[in-house]
Amino acid sequence: MLKVSVAQLQQNYYPLKAYSSSSEVLLSILQAQFNQEFAQKSQEVKKIISKREDYLINQVKRSAFIQNDSLEEYIASVIKNIVNTNPSIPRRIRTILITKNPIVNAACFGKGIYIVNIGLLARITTEDQLAFTLAHEIAHDELNHIIKKIEEEAEIKMANRTKEQIKKIVTGKIELEDIEDYRKVIYGISRYSREMEMQADSMAIALLGNTHYDKNDAFSMFDILDLPFTPNYPFDEDVFIPFHTERFPFQLDWLNERPSVLSRKNEGNFMIWGDSIRSHPTMELRKEKLSNLIRAQDGTINTGRRTLYSANFTDKMEFETVESCYFQKRYDWCLFHALQLLRRYPKNQYLVAMIGRIFIDLYKAKNENVFQTYVSLYTINYSPELRLVNNFLFNLSTKELGELCYYFITNENHFNTGNPYHCYLIWEISEQTYRFGEAKKISSYCKKQFNRSIQEFAYNDTRIELGKRRRK
Repeated sequence: MLKVSVAQLQQNYYPLKAYSSSSEVLLSILQAQFNQEFAQKSQEVKKIISKREDYLINQVKRSAFIQNDSLEEYIASVIKNIVNTNPSIPRRIRTILITKNPIVNAACFGKGIYIVNIGLLARITTEDQLAFTLAHEIAHDELNHIIKKIEEEAEIKMANRTKEQIKKIVTGKIELEDIEDYRKVIYGISRYSREMEMQADSMAIALLGNTHYDKNDAFSMFDILDLPFTPNYPFDEDVFIPFHTERFPFQLDWLNERPSVLSRKNEGNFMIWGDSIRSHPTMELRKEKLSNLIRAQDGTINTGRRTLYSANFTDKMEFETVESCYFQKRYDWCLFHALQLLRRYPKNQYLVAMIGRIFIDLYKAKNENVFQTYVSLYTINYSPELRLVNNFLFNLSTKELGELCYYFITNENHFNTGNPYHCYLIWEISEQTYRFGEAKKISSYCKKQFNRSIQEFAYNDTRIELGKRRRK
């Protein structure tokens, strides 16, 4: 599938490519599918559809979707298995979009366009869980739930607040709140109705009944959706050991809990968590309804044989989750996932670089008073482990952020002299913390070692270049 071995992950990771404004084939396919929705629709409905389309196209152009043939083909093969074993489902073009989003979620945009978050691919453990998720979205599509909700919004001419939110989404003014964007734009309303969610769950189980997939993994999928911030691996205070050095010892009070009021929901904050598949209705109610459905069918649906995921595949998706958190500018999430992987791959150059990048960005953000752009002040729905990381970042002073970053990157256990980007990070944090002698020294080393000036090794350019070298 993704040709990266576990041995390679011990040393480095190269993020997957993304679609962009030059991805003409994808953009033309999406446009062709969009055109299907305009037939015999009212002007108000057409306006809403057009805004949704503009939003999705803009997301493609801003490189929000991963471009990887093997990964897309794998997900498409699961959809194909479901469709081909259910003759009642029409054969038509179905497009997979894998988004750089760390939330465990998936959605249907309508007309055969399905969006799968990288966070979901990192958390599932069986192909059967993926199959249920995709069958659920296929059900929404085939039952015309998306267009029905758009028509419902058009009927009531949309509340002024909803219009304003869609306007902000389309114009890109709330880029950081992609979860809310999907929830508002894809479904066109604040919440999917309970009846439609139950219908999609029920149809998904029926669709799986004709496949080799184990329908009972729907229940484990609900558990994953209900606990999106549970660590994939053991997570305790020891994950912070990489930040301890003799010259700059780790301080336990950096992990102190912040005021409990910050763990409550902030009514004035636009952030709505990734609940487009999680909250309507609750997972327990959905599991209860499905249990009743399966019992009522009295074994007529095939129980299937569980198809396990490759652990190697999961590892790569976990690295992509780190990348997606950085892309979404959710730095406490990014560090949360990166620290778990660093515990397993302590020599991985990508993880060291990503953590260094996070600290440098946050050091600058503290100085510019925009820290909360990257680290959420409110931690509603955070797991205790994720809240620990959030506390840690908030408790660090500006100076401590800079010092911690410098000593982390220059630590002999982390710094790779053959990686030009590691050199660039040392140069950048040295400049930021007024270590001009150190900055000059690393600049000279880089010129001698790589025959290029240190400034040429900017983050994105370096990763792209190293990735190209590896692919050759």
